Amino acid sequence: KFHLARLLSVKKFEALREDVLKRSIGFQSKIERSWTLAQIEDTLSSIGVSAEKVTLWGTGSPFREFLYVDDLAESCVFLVEKYDAKDIGEFVNIGFGSDVTIKELADLASSIVGFPGTILFDSSKPDGTPRKLLDSGRINNLGWKPRISLKEGIKLEYEWYVANNHHRQ
Repeated sequence: KFHLARLLSVKKFEALREDVLKRSIGFQSKIERSWTLAQIEDTLSSIGVSAEKVTLWGTGSPFREFLYVDDLAESCVFLVEKYDAKDIGEFVNIGFGSDVTIKELADLASSIVGFPGTILFDSSKPDGTPRKLLDSGRINNLGWKPRISLKEGIKLEYEWYVANNHHRQ
């Protein structure tokens, strides 16, 4: 949502058109190449995206934990190479070890993407589970810790996303 809103705010309409044509997920109707900018803006507005604001579901108060995929892969290799299930038990949680609110996540993503507008929360929509945080103590005690922060992970993924599109953002 922040990426699309940023494209609207900086008037990168052709990039916006290409992006929404590739990813029609969440839209009530399939966006067609022949659509006008106004039709695309109306459709984006229906999912809470405009040049001035992005609307997200809930209050923004639930907490979520995020782990960068490279850290997850590294943790799996760490366990396979160094430990046997009989040594560590049947289950090992792999997480970052801390969480953030959805509001904090939204502020961070908006900042990294470069969206200058307002973030609104629609409290008439559900928040979901108040908190989802794993106890990663077992793998941490074995010597593994994640390396990539949430901020760095979002930045890396957004840079990859922009670099791997056929147009310049």
